[in-house]
Amino acid sequence: MNAFLDHYVELLSDPAHLAVEVTLMIVVDGLMLGLLWPAVRKLIDRRVTRTHREVEPHCGIPAEIGS
Repeated sequence: MNAFLDHYVELLSDPAHLAVEVTLMIVVDGLMLGLLWPAVRKLIDRRVTRTHREVEPHCGIPAEIGS
């Protein structure tokens, strides 16, 4: 286990390796956010619209405000 930690610290202390790690993290996180955010936003919009439709008859909120 000690050899693993020594190797890990050695890799993290290497500036080139750290730059590659950071670049990969940014690229992968950017791709995931770009692919997942539209689906999450659509889900949020549907939930908000449904809530507005349920509340509107009871509170007199015009439908165009919830859209």
